[in-house]
Amino acid sequence: MKKVLMFLAMAAMFLVNTKAQADLIYSVEQIGGSNPIVIGNTAQFGIFLRTDLVGGNAGIPTQQPAGVDLTLELADPNGAAGRFTSGSLTITGGTGGFGQSDFDAGGTLIFFGSRFPAVVFPNNTTAVEIARLTLDTTGATVGTYNISLADFFATDVNFSSINGSALGVPSYTIAAVPEPSSMALLGCVALGGYVIRRRRRSVKA
Repeated sequence: MKKVLMFLAMAAMFLVNTKAQADLIYSVEQIGGSNPIVIGNTAQFGIFLRTDLVGGNAGIPTQQPAGVDLTLELADPNGAAGRFTSGSLTITGGTGGFGQSDFDAGGTLIFFGSRFPAVVFPNNTTAVEIARLTLDTTGATVGTYNISLADFFATDVNFSSINGSALGVPSYTIAAVPEPSSMALLGCVALGGYVIRRRRRSVKA
């Protein structure tokens, strides 16, 4: 009898741990600016949410986040990877958002707190953009850098916490300003193509 009870207890623990899987998935991706980003320029990055839990007759996800906190950290906090300098909410009807104190000396977003109308996901593959950040690459170093997301915390409309996890490891590339000689070469190539097209048109005429 004791063995049976122990087995049932272990099974219950397994079920609880399985159910506790993350049901909000966070991601960050570049949505504005050149790619790669030329040193001295800025680029925009979006913070997105999606869910892995879908329920209900209409396929509406069971989780509806109404507030989100997270930490978003650049690979190099000394400025070589650039610095996040500002941010804004993109969710319709959102309040709160970003202040200068939300970014540390290295440009890392150390806290994002806001409350907005519950996000209702249409399915478990559609991502919803909740915020947008600006990355300034002035004084940065050429290279490819990762962005890490951590310390997820979200609440639903009933103020119950929602687990979260990151989708992959986002990265971006910072490139050097093109050399004047390279730009001149590109200009010569473009001019040569234009001359060839004009000659072909003259021959046809």
